[in-house]
Amino acid sequence: MSLRKSSVLVSPSIILLLVLASTVGTTMAQDRSLGEPGRGSAGPNPLKNVYFGEQHMHTRNSFDAFTAGVTQTWEQAYEYAKGKKVTLSTTGEEMQKSTHYDFVAITDHSEYYGVLKDLVDPNNPLSDSDFARGLARARTDPEAATPYLVQLINSLNTSTAMT
Repeated sequence: MSLRKSSVLVSPSIILLLVLASTVGTTMAQDRSLGEPGRGSAGPNPLKNVYFGEQHMHTRNSFDAFTAGVTQTWEQAYEYAKGKKVTLSTTGEEMQKSTHYDFVAITDHSEYYGVLKDLVDPNNPLSDSDFARGLARARTDPEAATPYLVQLINSLNTSTAMT
């Protein structure tokens, strides 16, 4: 009989602890997210949300975009992604998305990263070379600039220094 009494008698603090633990566990289960952190179970299932964006955008810092005439900066690319009106550097026409992107990835190449814009800037000391002057002609006289563009592309393929 004494065994039963000792096993049946439970301290009031243990009862309180068990009640609190079961309440906290229930509350945590109700607040648990179904995917995105912080999203309650009453919202849409975030695993089924669709996001639209640009996965591959270049700016003037990328050699291929630069040689095609692109002069847009990161800031201008971001403004375009947010749905703001931008002016295309290649044609001068204004362009605006009808809806903004959910995300944008600016994926400029590492080769010659940011250097080409400096080569054609007359206020930059890097522009003081035959190669830089030839490259600068790409905007006004593409035919005259062709040998310099070919040299640029070949230097990427063969690791040959430009002169």
